[in-house]
Amino acid sequence: MLIFGVFAIRPGVDSIALDRQGKWLYFAPVTDDQLHRIRVSDLNDATLNDEELEAKVESFADKTMSDGITMDNSGNIYLSDLEHSAITRLSSDGTLNTLIKDTKLRWPDGFSFGPEGYLYVTASSLQHVIAKPASYIAQKGPYQIFRLKTDKTAMPGH
Repeated sequence: MLIFGVFAIRPGVDSIALDRQGKWLYFAPVTDDQLHRIRVSDLNDATLNDEELEAKVESFADKTMSDGITMDNSGNIYLSDLEHSAITRLSSDGTLNTLIKDTKLRWPDGFSFGPEGYLYVTASSLQHVIAKPASYIAQKGPYQIFRLKTDKTAMPGH
């Protein structure tokens, strides 16, 4: 990502989610094009040194520039797509589909499932407010929460 069109930044891991069974931890840096995963049992294995633990990390699937991430009860992974103002869904077989794309989704970020199959997502508009004064940030609002109906679900609050 470029700040002010000049400074390149590469944020660290920001997309991170635990699957519903607590078996896999999925993660990725915002600007990386790969979603990675590691078994939770490997993370908890104190006998593994750093190199052995690193070798347990798997490259799971291609992704777009993402920030927020969550999973449903069927093992689908929902990712924000910052570049395209979109929400994508990655199926367990690695297929990536766009669920919704709308310019109102300004830097989609946080996710939470709600009742009746709704997925809630925050739009933080971060790309418009980085390094700006508070008055500018207040002007560029609102910072919305959207919801979309999915054909899958998860426990509300996750």
